[in-house]
Amino acid sequence: MTNGLSNDNIINRNNEKPVTDGAFPPHVMENNFMLSIEPNLTEKIYFKGSMDKKITTVLTITNKDDYRQAFKVKCSKNETFKIRPSYGALQHAEKAKISITYIPTENFEQEVSRHHFGIFHIPCSEGAHSLAIWETHYGPAQGSLRLKIEFQEEDIE
Repeated sequence: MTNGLSNDNIINRNNEKPVTDGAFPPHVMENNFMLSIEPNLTEKIYFKGSMDKKITTVLTITNKDDYRQAFKVKCSKNETFKIRPSYGALQHAEKAKISITYIPTENFEQEVSRHHFGIFHIPCSEGAHSLAIWETHYGPAQGSLRLKIEFQEEDIE
């Protein structure tokens, strides 16, 4: 637990393809995705709780590449999701905790299936500012991963 945030709000469903021994499904390998994600999600990110309440969840990303990588995390609806930090740079094996907060917005329940998160990375040099790297980068990212959004009700004990 860091900064009062925990991974308890993300759960991996049984029908989700788990990442084992660092093996990603083919659609991830095609994108040359060199970051690992905890919990091990490859297709969906799960928010646990009622859609009428604010929900904060945490992802941990780790750079598996030998080179420094700049990353950014984007969403398809900025009014509904706040991502902190949304960009940064990681040395080999360095980790970053990404806090994602869902903020209830009108009619979001009807359109939730259309929305997703994207995690992107590109190699970067030492000392370069991670935001400036993305502002000057042209073309596709070296690696990318798209995660659909799914909500689950809280467990009642």
